Amino acid sequence: MVLVLSAYKAITWALTVDAGVNLQQVIVNGYSDQTVTGLPGGATLLDKNGTGNYWVASARAWPSASATTLVTAAQTQTGLALTTFTGTYESTSYTLSDSP
Repeated sequence: MVLVLSAYKAITWALTVDAGVNLQQVIVNGYSDQTVTGLPGGATLLDKNGTGNYWVASARAWPSASATTLVTAAQTQTGLALTTFTGTYESTSYTLSDSP
């Protein structure tokens, strides 16, 4: 699994990854600096933050032009197809599943 996290404002993404979840890579994207805590061993982190480096400043609704730009860039980077898109203006947590 590759997880793409994107935000406009600076944020620390705190991950809690259950045993057995095969998280291979986390990509953080956005206008402002973002950090990740709880990255499991073996998973890599790709930083796409900051002016001139991010794919899109923010994307929170699907479908939208900004979300399409984000998804296309992530698919090109990883060689994988999108399986899930979740977006919102603000949230305290998300739950992801590695199950089909």
